[in-house]
Amino acid sequence: MMEKVVEAIIVPCPNAKHGCTDSFSYGKELAHEKECSFALCYCPAPDCNYSGLCNDLYRHYYANHSCPWEYFTCGYDGQAWMHISDKILVLQEGRDGPLVAIQCFEEEQGVYVTVNCITPCAPGVSEFSFQLSYSAYGSIDRSMSFGLGEMNRIQKVSFQTPEKDFMFVPHYFLNGETSLKMKICIRRRGE
Repeated sequence: MMEKVVEAIIVPCPNAKHGCTDSFSYGKELAHEKECSFALCYCPAPDCNYSGLCNDLYRHYYANHSCPWEYFTCGYDGQAWMHISDKILVLQEGRDGPLVAIQCFEEEQGVYVTVNCITPCAPGVSEFSFQLSYSAYGSIDRSMSFGLGEMNRIQKVSFQTPEKDFMFVPHYFLNGETSLKMKICIRRRGE
């Protein structure tokens, strides 16, 4: 009896204050919240506390943090060069397009590299695939690549070493280099 009473309670989406008009039976809102296109995304720039809807975040990033060499064009190889100590490189598609965070995590054995799109996990929103490659400095014989048919989508960057979906570059492969000079090709899924 009590279960029926609880199920009869209708609650709005937790993102209603951001524009979502969906309502659910009590307890079902959490499943929707993970895929809600009105979920907030957080600016990946160091020391920036901005959060907003993904399109607002993209405009904020372009206006406040973008650099002319940190853009990508879907379907084309681009450079992804970063100092390992910087830990993050953010690429943006055009002036107000999606943000892709390339992060590196240096550990005892080597460097873990991840690629994530900063966007809600809503169906049809910023769905990309990618191919990332790295060649050891001065060597055409030592190269590696990693890609995903579906790029992970996150709302906020994390600085914890990943457990899955990463490229691993062993220290011996770096040959003393303190930067990663990589190539990346980002594609929209289905293109």
